[in-house]
Amino acid sequence: MTLRFLPLCAFLAATSCAHGGHHGHHDGPTVTASGEGKASGAPDQALIVVAALAESKDANTAAGESARVANQIIEAAKALVAGQGSVKTTSYSLNPVYDFHDNKQSLRGYQARNAITVELWATKDVGSVIDAVVKAGALEISSVTFGVRDNAKLRQAAIAQASQAAVREATASAQALGLRVGKVRTVAVGSSSGVVPMPMAKFARAEMAQSATPVEAGAVDVTASVSIEAELEK
Repeated sequence: MTLRFLPLCAFLAATSCAHGGHHGHHDGPTVTASGEGKASGAPDQALIVVAALAESKDANTAAGESARVANQIIEAAKALVAGQGSVKTTSYSLNPVYDFHDNKQSLRGYQARNAITVELWATKDVGSVIDAVVKAGALEISSVTFGVRDNAKLRQAAIAQASQAAVREATASAQALGLRVGKVRTVAVGSSSGVVPMPMAKFARAEMAQSATPVEAGAVDVTASVSIEAELEK
């Protein structure tokens, strides 16, 4: 058996031709464009973060009082959630509290804080939950946000809208140059899950507990951004 060797340059030329026969190569200009999209939907989830606070000269007393109030808040929230959501403790802290007089600090006592997150699917009941936990002893309503538990459809709609906007941008640029958009080379997608935060001023009246706290959820927006790189052709 006789082996024949091709010169290296001939071998490279042959493989290059073979590769080029299967995949086209574009040496012309490309365009990069981006677009934004947004889809809106009705919220089906509310997250309410409340806190039980207690302060005392003794750390154990502060911790015990905060725990007692936190248990009352949890029971009151669970009674309203009734299987349509969840109630859980999300953070706990116990810290010293100092007074400052004449550039000197002195230990005043200790503050304990139990933060509780209430997830509620019946968003119409948010005001009632706020009133109930305040009545149970909550001294702080940290935040209320509304969202969509399964936002896949909203996300897809926002991405489709952003993609179409990116193509329009690329087409406008190509036409201005007397060219047309060819094959899309790359696509980059970014999106964000929509939440609706409520201003804290909404809950200033909750401490009074004289009438139901009004809460209006509004719509939840899911946004997306899409960037493309496409070939330009004559």
